[in-house]
Amino acid sequence: MKSFFSKKVIFNTLIVGYTILFVGCAKDNLIMKTYSPPAQMEKVKDLMANTTSEKSYLDVFINEDIQFILNRKTSNKDVAETLLGNVKKYLTQTNFIGINQNGNSDTISLEIKIVSFQYASTDKSIDASMEVVFSFIKDATDTPIFVEQYKKTTKRSSRSGRQGLPSKIEVLSYMTKNIAADLVMDISPVKGNKLVELKSLPKEISYTIKYAKMKNFKGAIKAMNKYQGEKTLEYYFNLAVYYEAYAAISNDMNFLSKADENYEHAMMMGGSQDDVVIKAKAKFDTFYELIKSIDEQKKLNNKADLNGGDEVL
Repeated sequence: MKSFFSKKVIFNTLIVGYTILFVGCAKDNLIMKTYSPPAQMEKVKDLMANTTSEKSYLDVFINEDIQFILNRKTSNKDVAETLLGNVKKYLTQTNFIGINQNGNSDTISLEIKIVSFQYASTDKSIDASMEVVFSFIKDATDTPIFVEQYKKTTKRSSRSGRQGLPSKIEVLSYMTKNIAADLVMDISPVKGNKLVELKSLPKEISYTIKYAKMKNFKGAIKAMNKYQGEKTLEYYFNLAVYYEAYAAISNDMNFLSKADENYEHAMMMGGSQDDVVIKAKAKFDTFYELIKSIDEQKKLNNKADLNGGDEVL
């Protein structure tokens, strides 16, 4: 009996211990929308240095005369129109790239060349591929600034025959969407999910964590700014996260400067020794570097306008 009782006490003690361990150390993880930098960051900076846009960091004039390189005698209207439509759609959805309707000497032009388009089908299969070259050119000098080539292939099969296969236009749409998306990821910041571990806060403002999980970042920021208590590492870090997330859902990049300011406060108050803070700030800094470059470029453009456009950008 004594032995059984001892084992039962030990078992219950372990259960309580594990409960305290997991409940007491529960983490407030937040999945938030934020931006990631372009894959071709250095080439993007070259593009920015050659644009005079005031609204977005890059204005582009799209040359709609799409060339077929390997088969110049054959022009497939459906292929060209589908590709052009998806390129326009994906570029303008970024909130960072604008389409200029009238090209001039200060414009960046986008030229699109289809290297190849292959489509073969049988009653039970489809084999298709597409290869495209995008060239961003400074009109005044006719100099290529950014040239990239993208290729997509797709193979489909169906035991049920033709009715189980996508149409040619569906296959074409699939490949052109993927090519356009790859281009955008190379030259523009894109939204994505970021997992952040929020810090514990004083009772008076702990509810802002629930606000954040409900995507009410504006309310969380308002409450944090009203707080009159001690401003700790945890306070500044969470506020930085709220500002970063709010910038992404509001598409207002001005809030990123607030996020940067609070991340810096958190780092100065011990965050430089905290892995959670370091990782979150490192991911933020990569994107914020581009935003600062955009602001600097706009200031140069405005200064050039005030000087009559004489300044070399």
